[in-house]
Amino acid sequence: MGYLELVLLLSLFRTCEQRHSVILQILYSLWVWWGAHLVQQVIRSQPVGQRKDKLNGAVASRALEASLRTMQQHLHNWGGSRHKLVLSNEDFPCILNDTLQTIKGIPSADDLLCLDDGACLTGEIISFYMSLLRTHAARKGNSRLAILDPQTLAQVELAQVELSLTGREESVQRSLKDMVFRWLVKHQLVKPDGDRVLIPCNQTEFHWMIAEAIVPVTRVRFYCSNGGSSSGLFHRPIEALFKILSTFRGYERFGGPWSFENVPGVPQQSDGCSCGLYICAFADFLVDGKQPTGIGPARILSLRAAQRDLVRALQ
Repeated sequence: MGYLELVLLLSLFRTCEQRHSVILQILYSLWVWWGAHLVQQVIRSQPVGQRKDKLNGAVASRALEASLRTMQQHLHNWGGSRHKLVLSNEDFPCILNDTLQTIKGIPSADDLLCLDDGACLTGEIISFYMSLLRTHAARKGNSRLAILDPQTLAQVELAQVELSLTGREESVQRSLKDMVFRWLVKHQLVKPDGDRVLIPCNQTEFHWMIAEAIVPVTRVRFYCSNGGSSSGLFHRPIEALFKILSTFRGYERFGGPWSFENVPGVPQQSDGCSCGLYICAFADFLVDGKQPTGIGPARILSLRAAQRDLVRALQ
């Protein structure tokens, strides 16, 4: 019989005709004192820091759950579309937890400024969103889809600029090959049998679009919320990236030649600041193998508010 059962039993005795018995009163008081003493011993056996960490962790967990509920309320505008954002998935807390276990950092408080209305998204926010989508794809068993970090293509572009300025082709190619191995091959972010690669593309911190490389047919399709007129800037960097990737064993089919096209009928932005949010939404559709549709200003505002809530909660 446990402590609680004995207390209840003694309490019952106290309500009977013998409740005035001095002996029962003494036994009852001693039992309550001993139970409280045991509880205090358990608490005191834990280090002060550990007790504090557990308390802070519980408070933080409840705060995060409340923030996630608020975030998902901001996504009600997506209810009318046939596709739900990854942020509105029922298992998003698990997606977030798995993502935080694999990435090195989270968006900082400074990144909140880019989520204000009228501001442009930074690469850090887009990188974090791509990490969430990568986890979402993995949880669904879609191992043949690769989602690159925005910095990947940017590094190739910088290397091409360095090559044009210095002419040191051998050292530039060696540096790029090392980067491709560490970022894409070593941990198989891009798998040898992968069939699709999503590539965030940025035009000198001016405009974002996303490319989808369909490996079996060596075709790259650009999804741009501003007409796609500048997609030609990314042909050479993407070809260079895949050419280096094809030098590794098992990746030969990435060698090309590659063809490029702009996807027609893509939802278009009506302002000059929401291209980063559009490519997050485009990628959200493409992860599930769907064409982006039903994305308008109201839904983009909902996505901005939801991302703001998420980043603020993570602080």
